[in-house]
Amino acid sequence: MMQTPSFSRLRQTYLDPSINLIYGKMRDEIEHSRKAREEAQKELHSWQFTPDSKTGKMLMARCKKLLEENEQLGKIVSSDNVAKLEGEVSLQ
Repeated sequence: MMQTPSFSRLRQTYLDPSINLIYGKMRDEIEHSRKAREEAQKELHSWQFTPDSKTGKMLMARCKKLLEENEQLGKIVSSDNVAKLEGEVSLQ
């Protein structure tokens, strides 16, 4: 009757040194990926803001200013187009 070794015993026993090397590299790569993921999540959380935070208030004010500028530029462009069309009509 053959006994099956425990999982912890299997983790410690490798049949071939090259397999041991491959598993070691894979383990290191997984650990590196986990650390990179955690770091990316921390960075993502640091960029989040609420409208009440200082950064949030600054961003909201900047967005309002950009919207106003966009509206003004839109009016200028449309008035220029109207003037251009009026000029073309008067030439005909």
